[in-house]
Amino acid sequence: MSVFGLSGATSVGPRGNPALSARPCAAGRLGTRVARYHRFGPCFTVLASFEHRFVFLCNPKTGTTALEHALDPHCEVRVGKTPNWKHLNYFAVKALFGETFDNAGCDYVTVVRDPLDTLHSWYRYRQRRALRQPGHPNRARFTGDISFEAFVGEWIAQSSERARVGISVNFCISPADEVAPALYWRYEDLDNLKAWQEDRIGAEVTIPFKNRSPEPPQSFDRDALLALPEIQNVYDAFRRIPTVTC
Repeated sequence: MSVFGLSGATSVGPRGNPALSARPCAAGRLGTRVARYHRFGPCFTVLASFEHRFVFLCNPKTGTTALEHALDPHCEVRVGKTPNWKHLNYFAVKALFGETFDNAGCDYVTVVRDPLDTLHSWYRYRQRRALRQPGHPNRARFTGDISFEAFVGEWIAQSSERARVGISVNFCISPADEVAPALYWRYEDLDNLKAWQEDRIGAEVTIPFKNRSPEPPQSFDRDALLALPEIQNVYDAFRRIPTVTC
């Protein structure tokens, strides 16, 4: 199946990757400690708990920066973001850890978001002032000089570095057209995910807001974009992802 945006398959680096360093947990199981930090603290791509039986997969642009910081204290396994290990999806985690989490009875958990809303979040995020500077190493990702409609066009064509971003379809569906077996929560339903996590952990989970894109959001013609055949294909795939209903 061909879906526009970044491939659903994520490159998994060697086990000696500096983002993953073993440490013993209280229960004697393998734990991990990250080596890379951003201004809010450690950067994670996977958080897992054998005790609470879940694996949280950090899907980009779905509020996972806030969620990962809330779940961090309750997890024994933490995989940090590096160029090779960034937003690992279910299939990449299986390639890295094999049946480790399945044998422990863990549920895979992640958040999905409307495709156009995700693209708009990327578009806004890449409008930030720092990227506007000519000397910035990621200057080619700046989107402040084009409309959102033009950005979507570039994303469909994959014609620019600034438009090479992923969406939930890429994260949840493999190149072989397999929907990953996981508990999928909608971005709009984070309160119920929070309740589920609290029930599973047996403690309150406080979710702060982090990594918010610049406000205010810009308006765009959603109906016109939804009429594009390529976007229709994306939504056909997105509707295949089964989400949790409460």
